[in-house]
Parts: sequence; structure tokens; C-alpha cells
Amino acid sequence: MRARAWSRAATARGGWPVASAYALLLWGLSLLRYHLWLAHGDDLGLFQQGLWLLARRGPLAPSSYTGHPILADAASWVLVPLAAVYAAGGVAALLAVQAVAFASGYPLLLAVGRAMGLEEGPGRVVGFLYLLYPTVVGAALYDFHPDALAIPAALGAVWAVERRRAAPYAASLLALLLVKDTAGLAAVGLGVALAFRRRWLWAAATAVAGAAAAGFDVGFAIPRLAHAVMVQWPLVYGYLGATPAEGVRRLATHPWLLALWARRLRSWEYLVWLLGPLAVPLAAARGRALANAWWLPWAAVVEANLLGQVPSLSSPFDEFAVLTVPFAFAAVLAGLAARPVPGVGGRREAPPAPRKPLAAALAPALLFFAAFAVQQIHSYWLHGPAARGALRAAVRSIPPGAPVGAQDFVLPHVADRPQEWHLATLLRGQPFPTGTYVVLYAADPDPPDSAALPRVAAALDVPGAAAPVFARDGVRVVLLLRPLALGPAGGSAGR
Repeated sequence: MRARAWSRAATARGGWPVASAYALLLWGLSLLRYHLWLAHGDDLGLFQQGLWLLARRGPLAPSSYTGHPILADAASWVLVPLAAVYAAGGVAALLAVQAVAFASGYPLLLAVGRAMGLEEGPGRVVGFLYLLYPTVVGAALYDFHPDALAIPAALGAVWAVERRRAAPYAASLLALLLVKDTAGLAAVGLGVALAFRRRWLWAAATAVAGAAAAGFDVGFAIPRLAHAVMVQWPLVYGYLGATPAEGVRRLATHPWLLALWARRLRSWEYLVWLLGPLAVPLAAARGRALANAWWLPWAAVVEANLLGQVPSLSSPFDEFAVLTVPFAFAAVLAGLAARPVPGVGGRREAPPAPRKPLAAALAPALLFFAAFAVQQIHSYWLHGPAARGALRAAVRSIPPGAPVGAQDFVLPHVADRPQEWHLATLLRGQPFPTGTYVVLYAADPDPPDSAALPRVAAALDVPGAAAPVFARDGVRVVLLLRPLALGPAGGSAGR
């Protein structure tokens, strides 16, 4: 049966209204999460302070979270223009940009499906699978991360490949490489995918651009910004070698390391969550039609995540999985396309007609989404501080720009200042200087800071250590009259 005509106007009419509603939903839930004091200092607070510093003190201003400029965290160059957005509209504007970036995936997937020759009905079903995809919803609601901008960039690149548009492809590839350092790895995989499609010039240019961007980020920019320290590498991939170059050499000489993840149950859970919601279209597009080249950049990102030694890298619900999303959905669309598609082996073969209505794809997608929603509600939405009114008043009692030490859930609400610290950093040797405002909420200790909380409270009760500023409903704000320092065992105020 021939594909029903699917015009560009029909794609736009059906895509952008849905995307607009979806963006409003994601934005509203993100803002609600922020105002319920469920956001985290290590995610939203980190980027808020980093963007504030970028806008007011330039790209070299160090974050008090890490001691390094925010650009040294993952070479996310898109933060430079986002600093202007944050300066103009604050956290609401920042979360709006993220919501729009994720929502744009729906109309872009429709455009990609149309460019591949897919029928309109299956194309819209795949689009709705995207709206329910746990990685999309989870990352969109978990604070803020620049990784969201990889969605329109990568899908724009896929669309440009399908339409053979060189200028949009170059722009989309550049935008993708500016998102973060690991985007270079995805670009190398994209170059290999283009080679399988016999787009030789595009393939070579893409692979070279990806390798050059990754080399610049991890070999030059991040070490320079972080004063010769590769910020994330020792923690995440240090077992492979002291530097990324050593890690690549070790993987080349010991390729069996690439399969170590198969011994971990968590790795298989990760793959189930990434592929399970797409079970029906994957089954419908079996054979060579399914084994198309768009899986190659997906596999590159998945492998990098599974190689990492930090559990969050193999979580399907956070920012580290975002870069897999556009390529997985592009592969599904290509597998369902009505016209012949190139397989990984280079042959062209038309996919078999689906044996069951593709609308059945919504069943496993809804099942995975329901399991994800239950996990999220019980892990995050049912928790949080009860004394939100007192916390808001406590934050208003702190002068703008003054240094602050607080629990993790407080930090996103006091982010626009050059110095703010978790209470837990006191246990790692970070002193709080005289003049710091310390916020304590003993009734609801946040897990990262719970070990430090009683010791900080005891140190502040020493006569002459601090002056009271605010107290209500278990929330305290004090002003340090002398430095506060705690060691791993014991503590003192005023050394």
C-alpha cells in the first residue's frame, strides 16, 4: 500500500501545536518542582551560579562549587549565549529554553519521518512515543542541563542528511558539537553512519570535526580552564588511564574492556529502559531495515556511558542519556520507512510490512512511562521540605551577593552570588569565611549534607561564633562572626 501524501504543511500543522503544549507542560512542571524546593544545588544551582558568573564576570570566573569555571565542567559552549538568557529571565527563562528544546523533538521527528518517506500515521505514532519516552521526561524535569539542546541539533542534522542539505547539516553539526565534550564522540559515530550511507565527503568531514572538537575540549580547553586538571576524567574513566589519550590507547590495545559492562545487571537495566519503550516499532522494523546506520552514533554514546564508573552515567532518566535519544528515534523511523533504506551492511532492502497495527506501540510505551512516573513520584515529588514559607522568608533575609552555606535543596534559591557552598564541603576541608550566611533546616536534612548538619549546628552555638538573623518553623539563618571550619573528625567555629 502506497504511503499517503504527507505534506510539509500537514507536518507543521500537526507538529508545532503539540510541541507548544508539551513545552508548556514540561515548563510548568519544572517550575513547580523548583518552587516546591525539589531542585538540587549540584544540578540547577551549579548552572545558575555558572551562568550568573559568565554574564557578570566572564568565562574565567571560578564556580565556588568546583573551583573551576563552569565551562570546564563539560566544555558546554552553549552556556555562553545561555548566560544572556539567564541574565534576562532568571530560572524561569532557563527552564523554558530547556522545555522548548525537548518539545522541539516532536515536530522534528515528524519532519525526519517525512523526509525518509514514512507514512504519516506511523510517523505520528513514533512522535508520540517520543513524548512518553522516560529519558525525555526525566531529563526535562530533573533541574537544568545544556544537554537538552542536543535534541534539536542532532535531529536537525539527521533531517539535513535525509534531505541532502549541506548548509543546514553544517549548522546542526556545529550546534551539536557546542553542547558538550561527549558530542564529539557522537559526531564521530555519525560520520561512520554517513560512510555506511556512502556520503563519503560528509562522512569524512563529520568524523574529523567530531574528533577535532573532542580533542580540543578534553585535550586543551578543559585542562586550561581547570588549571591542568581534567575535571571529570579521573572519577569517571580514571581506570582506563590518567588522561583521555591514555584511555583511548588502552581501549585500542585491550578491546575486551569495551564489553566489561555486560557483567553488570545495571547495564542491562539501562538498555531495557532505552529500548523497551520502542519495542513494537523495533519488532515491526525487523531485519536489515532495523539494522540501519543511525544506530551507530547511538551505540557510541551508549558505550561511553556504560564504560563510565559513575552510576549516573548509566541512568536512563538523566542528562547523560539525552544524546542517545535523537539517534535511537532516527533509527526507528528509518526502520519503518516505506522506501528502501541502507542497512549497516550497505545493502538496500525494503522493510516488511508491520504485522500488527503500529498503534499497539503505545502499550509498552505507556507501561514504561507508568513505571517511570511511579518511581519519580515516590523518589522526588512526595519529598521535600515542609516549611517552604519559612525557607522563602529565610532566603529573603540574606543580602544579595553575600556568601551562603546551605543544604543542597536551598542552593538553587540563593544561586546568584559568587560564593555558595554545600554544608558537606565543610567536611572536605572547605572553610566558610567570616560574613557567610548559613542556612539550616534540621527538620528535613538533605542527604548530601545530613552528616554535616548536626556538627554545623553545634559549632554555630558556640558563643561568639555567629549572630542570629532569622528563625522560624525550624529554619535558621545565622551570620558568621568568625570563620567556620570542620574537619573529618571534630569541628570548630573560629580558628
